[in-house]
Amino acid sequence: MKALLLSLITTLILGQANALETDQYLAWGKDLIDSSADLNAYYNQNFERAVARINAAPHLVNKSCEDVTIDVLQEYHAFWWGERIENWILDNANIQKIPEYNGISRMDAIAQSIYRDVFKFRAKILGNNIRIGEVNLGIDKMGHFSSVGLSYYERMLAASKEMHVTPAKILEYLNKLGEAPIEFPIHDPRLNAVNKAISWGIKMEKWMWGHAVSDTFSYADLEANYQGLLLALNFCGGTNPYMKKEGGIFVVNKNRLIDLREYISPLFDETYNPSHYQKKIYRTIKPYLRDYCDLRESDEVKSLFANYDKLMIKSGHSYSRQYLEFLRTTKKSPSSKKYYLHDPARARQTMNFVCIEQ
Repeated sequence: MKALLLSLITTLILGQANALETDQYLAWGKDLIDSSADLNAYYNQNFERAVARINAAPHLVNKSCEDVTIDVLQEYHAFWWGERIENWILDNANIQKIPEYNGISRMDAIAQSIYRDVFKFRAKILGNNIRIGEVNLGIDKMGHFSSVGLSYYERMLAASKEMHVTPAKILEYLNKLGEAPIEFPIHDPRLNAVNKAISWGIKMEKWMWGHAVSDTFSYADLEANYQGLLLALNFCGGTNPYMKKEGGIFVVNKNRLIDLREYISPLFDETYNPSHYQKKIYRTIKPYLRDYCDLRESDEVKSLFANYDKLMIKSGHSYSRQYLEFLRTTKKSPSSKKYYLHDPARARQTMNFVCIEQ
């Protein structure tokens, strides 16, 4: 009950925090500096602080590793007034951000974006783009990764107990599935627990963060949520977990520090993994998408997408993305036809429709 209440609070917070929207086309042609060192340090320092706090509290240290993971993830959780991680990024001068907001107003920034004529976006703050590893992403994705990833984990954990499967077995199976494309449907209690979390995320994207709020449905948001779940599972699961219990206390595994590059994939970039736009929004932004038709043929953008293709092969197959594609074919998630395509292998076709129609 407590976990569900916490998730409801998270949902309400994120309904406000995700009033922050990003235009990732603004990062095209920009040589953003990799911020993974700063962000990895932030995550690992907060992790160690959380473990020290937990070990000092008898009511926490006696919990299972899986339940303690929830307490650890609270270190990255949302404030009432916004996302903890997003605020930290905004305050960190070492992290390069696009747009930079040096001497320009919120409305000036929106005026540069593809959303400049979308009325609903005028009440929003245009979020920054950053780079982690070799991937450009909006900072709102880090909020999804941290806070909604925690909500995914809580829902998966509750479902796994009902289905009598362990989180460690779920992680082992997900890692195995990542080695090759999946043939759906699959009826397995390990995946059913994960599907419950993803299905909740779809509902929230429709009614809290996406369609109902800004007439968009972000597949990149859903991928960030799922990767946050994988981070949570790796605290206690796998062959080399981030922490373990020794001598009655939790110990941080110094041989495996958190590295966000293990989780951040090209699917976080909405120019590569495009959102589903409702028709009225698409008609409004289409003239400004056309402004990028020449730039998408530049060496910089072609190189970015070619590298993304290589990273996708290296990172394996995201179960969430494949499950969403399966739901799409069964009419249970937003359509991907025409300018709504979200398959990265065909992502450039999204801009093809825009540029051909010029």
